[in-house]
Order: sequence, then C-alpha cells, then structure tokens
Amino acid sequence: MLRLILNGSFVTSRAEPMDVDCLLVPTSDADPDSDAFLAIRIGLPYLSIQIVADERELSYYVDRLFATDRTGRAKGLVEVIL
Repeated sequence: MLRLILNGSFVTSRAEPMDVDCLLVPTSDADPDSDAFLAIRIGLPYLSIQIVADERELSYYVDRLFATDRTGRAKGLVEVIL
C-alpha cells in the first residue's frame, strides 16, 4: 500500500492555490537510492514533498504540522491510498 498525504493551499477553497505540500509513505520495497527518490529530495517548485520513515513521523506531520493553518485554525487535508 502506498500512501500520499496532500496539504497546502491546494486543499483549500482558494481560486489560485500557491503550493502543494505532500507526504509520501513508501512501500517497504521502495528503493531510497532510486532516481524517483532523488528527484523528490532535490525538490520541485511550488511542491514540497517529504518522505516519512514510519507511522510516528507521519503522525507528526499530519497531526501537528498539517492539522492547522498559520493562525492555528484547524484545516483539512487529502489522503490518497493506492
């Protein structure tokens, strides 16, 4: 199972979102030395992707960083499970 968590102004009602924040929870057989992982680590404009190592790290991002906006107001996020 591959999980992807999406956050940022992309998941708001803004007419022109400014960014997309992503958490990637790779499968156990994912190759951290692959070209795809390298591309994620280098980064892309307006797209922030973090690869999390385990459920504890995922929980930190989802429950603390992604749970509220900059003013502390609760907000939603999108999770895609493949």
